[in-house]
Amino acid sequence: MTGEPQGVTEKWVAQHGATYAYAFDRGNKLLDAVGATGLPHAVLVDGFGAVVWEGSPFELDDSEIEKHLGTAFPKPLWEWPSSADKVKKAYLAGALGKALKEARDLEEGDFRNSAVGALETMIRSRVEQFAAKFERGDLMGMQETQAVLVTSVEGLPDAERVAELVKKAEEHPDRKRILAGQKAVRDIKGGKLRSKNDFRKAIEKAEDIEKEYAGTYAATEAGELRRSLVARLNGRD
Repeated sequence: MTGEPQGVTEKWVAQHGATYAYAFDRGNKLLDAVGATGLPHAVLVDGFGAVVWEGSPFELDDSEIEKHLGTAFPKPLWEWPSSADKVKKAYLAGALGKALKEARDLEEGDFRNSAVGALETMIRSRVEQFAAKFERGDLMGMQETQAVLVTSVEGLPDAERVAELVKKAEEHPDRKRILAGQKAVRDIKGGKLRSKNDFRKAIEKAEDIEKEYAGTYAATEAGELRRSLVARLNGRD
């Protein structure tokens, strides 16, 4: 995915003999949507459309990809049998618990077994990701995925665990401060950086957040952003 003009891109592809698929992202809308602060930037999406990993493509190894393969269905949705329409409808509505129940009600067979397995893995993965966010203090990350997750696990044993994590996050003694810091980081990510001066100002802001919110996940995010911005700035020299 590139924000470069078509002519520039196709010339580069021809010169370097690139054989991979590519597409044009006018205005870098996709980069902004995933919060990318540098190029190249890779995003790994699970079977439910959630970003489960992002960073430099050179750091994405096979083990990380294989870890999330269980969240992929055996067939794309448009190839599902008509008997699985209820499963598909619940899945598309984000009700994974209901989709799992409908999948278990299907007749025995390869599709039923693989669909049930994928949904069970998907739900387990989603809950574990949510718990991991709580453990590292990523309260805004929890806030952003909470509504979908609660719907996903409705009627399942996991619902109780999710509710407990939500309660703990809402009662966190430093909740407002952490959320303020994380929002400040996102504000920097959402800003347009067109010149070296823009980058330097963004780096200074990230450094200030690191200091002000030291000891919280907001400072961790600010540090990661600062290092990424410094790398991008150096790449312009």
